Amino acid sequence: MSMITGARKRCGVGLAALALMLTGCSSAEPEAAVDRGVEPTTETFTADARVIIPGRPGEEPTVLEPGETGEVLGGGFTEAEARFMEQMIPHHAQALEMAELAEERAEDEQLKVFAERIAISQGPEIDVMTTWLTDRGLPVPEVEPTSEHGPHSTHAGMPGMVTPEQMVILEKARGVEFERTFLTYMIAHHQGAIEMAQPVLGGALDPRAEEMANDVSNKQAIEIERMQEMLDARS
Repeated sequence: MSMITGARKRCGVGLAALALMLTGCSSAEPEAAVDRGVEPTTETFTADARVIIPGRPGEEPTVLEPGETGEVLGGGFTEAEARFMEQMIPHHAQALEMAELAEERAEDEQLKVFAERIAISQGPEIDVMTTWLTDRGLPVPEVEPTSEHGPHSTHAGMPGMVTPEQMVILEKARGVEFERTFLTYMIAHHQGAIEMAQPVLGGALDPRAEEMANDVSNKQAIEIERMQEMLDARS
């Protein structure tokens, strides 16, 4: 069993599985003028014991004593959060597609392990983002291999995405040539993901969306540093 295939089985995510799971879902991105954001609901309750309500990032928690009345906000999300989740699914799926190529085309075992870790990390995140959209009645984008994207693919304009032509170059490369190309493309791909996460950071209504954007931004920034070191070593 290949390392990436095994990683995908452990994650429960693979391009083929994603394609089957998402077949028939809309792949069209929302128009910029459309705001599908939902205001959070307000729930009032009376504490029957001491309750600590966590504050939003940077805010102090609220402490309620027994008998005091408090309010909890929940259920809201912004257009930026919905767009981030929708776009990050095909973005992550392409990273898995690229990572799978490393096992047979790369020579360096360290790079192969790094590619496997990308799959292990981003595979489950696709599941989380898919569930987030489904739970809110939002469309889940269709995922298809990069080589099958047309010249006017709705995903082609997303930051850092590798074009079908670039994917062909990556598929044909071997050894050190593959490693240099893979690292160059994946660094740009990660930088694109960080850019896509920015509109959500600090302005999210849904804590899960903000947590996901933070994870993407922080983890991929660390991975960029590591990939740049590997790329510099091959200069």
